[in-house]
Amino acid sequence: MKQLDRIKNFYYKTISEDLLTKISNSTFDNLVEYSCVILHVSSKEAVQDKRKLIPIVSGFQNITGQIPLLTIARASIASFRLKKGMEFGVKITLKYIYM
Repeated sequence: MKQLDRIKNFYYKTISEDLLTKISNSTFDNLVEYSCVILHVSSKEAVQDKRKLIPIVSGFQNITGQIPLLTIARASIASFRLKKGMEFGVKITLKYIYM
């Protein structure tokens, strides 16, 4: 949790100050605020073997502290050998204090 607070403080102290100096006629209220961060990984090897997703899932759990969602194919894509309903990736949406 301390690391996530550190990222948020870094944004407000350094990035926002840099944006204020680069953009003329702007105030702190006019700057863009980010409300969520989406992390997504898809794996070509996971299409053929589901066990290839295990290290990706465990890595995301270690980094974010949340359980990721498995990405499921909505349509078949022949060039990727991907069929409808197959799991091929992982995603996590981080909002507010979890960023």
